Amino acid sequence: MIVNIKILKQITNICLFLYNGIFIFHLVFPL
Repeated sequence: MIVNIKILKQITNICLFLYNGIFIFHLVFPL
């Protein structure tokens, strides 16, 4: 279970990073 929690946290961090990256991309290049 501990390993699964760590993996879920990593996936969450990656998703947040990608979401923030897309948000910043749209601020720089509004579509």
